[in-house]
Order: sequence, then structure tokens, then C-alpha cells
Amino acid sequence: MKDQRRYVTRHLIKLFNRFHFRSPVLDLGCGRGGVLITLAGILTARYYGIDTNYKSIITAIEKYKNSAANFGSSVWFNVYSAVEPYSVIPETILMNDVAEHVSFDKMLTANPGRHVYVSFPPWTSPFGGHQQTCLTPWRYIPWVHMVKPIWKRLLDTARNIDDLTSAKEQRITSRGTERIAHNHGYDMLYKRKWILRPELMRYGLPAIPAPRWVPDWMCMGAEYVFEKGEQ
Repeated sequence: MKDQRRYVTRHLIKLFNRFHFRSPVLDLGCGRGGVLITLAGILTARYYGIDTNYKSIITAIEKYKNSAANFGSSVWFNVYSAVEPYSVIPETILMNDVAEHVSFDKMLTANPGRHVYVSFPPWTSPFGGHQQTCLTPWRYIPWVHMVKPIWKRLLDTARNIDDLTSAKEQRITSRGTERIAHNHGYDMLYKRKWILRPELMRYGLPAIPAPRWVPDWMCMGAEYVFEKGEQ
């Protein structure tokens, strides 16, 4: 949880306050729960985290039990698919580093919220193929995932091959994300591209924004807040 605290307290919480994100909050692809547990200690709300990885959910539950979580908030974690309707109708949807692996269109269809926060590395960005997770010197080379012969080598040394294959299957782009949100009746409230993403704060790195006009291949990440338009 500590590696998420800087990202939540210095960045994500500002978006919660700026756009008045409401409870309940549903985190799609919550992983080990660090973001939600940190949020629960700051903002009183109902938080729900789902992930298909059973071990990650068990870890999240144990972290929550052992945390100083407050608090007035309630946090639930469950093994569940992000493309299936959840039992709780959320006001706020968090999609942090999940839309590059799971269809953004299907997630919005299954779990529409009043506000949707989504952050991801575009497929054509320097490390959009998640090669940095592989056990090979190629992991340090930007854009190497775009080279077919080397892509096969990356798969052979991947810690989690699904992370790489799902990223290639989705091939997420900024324009595609905006188009899908628009088709679902969402207005774009916030758009930001990053040279260094806020998520990298967990490693002690600063967040460095990029101009909005920068193409996907020149940035490390894209970030959005969408709001459901009037029906």
C-alpha cells in the first residue's frame, strides 16, 4: 500500500475533489487494493474493488484488515470480471492501468458510472507493450514491442504473458478511448498526457505532464475523466 500512497495523496485525490467524485466508488482491476485502501483513509465513502486475480484479492483483503483504515469508510474486495455487471451501481468508476488489458467498451457497457476515471499507457507509447515486466535486456528499450521478431522474444521471458498479449490485443489509443466514451454518452471533463505518469510516483519519480497535442507514441501515458451526459 505504501507504494500507492504518494500517487493517491499527491494526484488522484485532487481529481476526486476537483470533479466531485461521488460514492459508491468501483475500482475495476483493483489489484492488491492499495489505491482504495489509501482513498478510504482520506475520503469517507463506500469503496468496491474487483479483480479476476484471486491471489491479489486475498492480499487486498488482508491489507485492509491490517490497515488503519478509518475511518467511516467501508471497503469491499471481490473476485469478479470487469466486463460483467457488478451487484452495486457505482457513481464513480476507476480504471487505472486496466483499459489497456480489458475492453474499455465492454467495461463501460457492464458498469456505467456518473464519472469514469481512466489512465493507461497507449499501445504505441514507449513501453505500451509492457516489455518492462519481462526478464530480458530488451525490457529497457522503448518501442521494442512494435518489432515483431523481438515481440516473440519478449513473450518467452514474460513474467505474466497475459499482460503482454492482452495489451497487444487491445492496442489502446487516446483517440479510440475518446470515441468509445462519446459513443456511450460521456462528456470529456479532463484530458492529460504524460511524459512521466503519476503512477510512477510509487518509484519516487516526478510526474511530468506533456502538451495535449503530443501523439501517443511520444508520451508515457494518457489520463481522462469522463462524465455521463444528460439523457
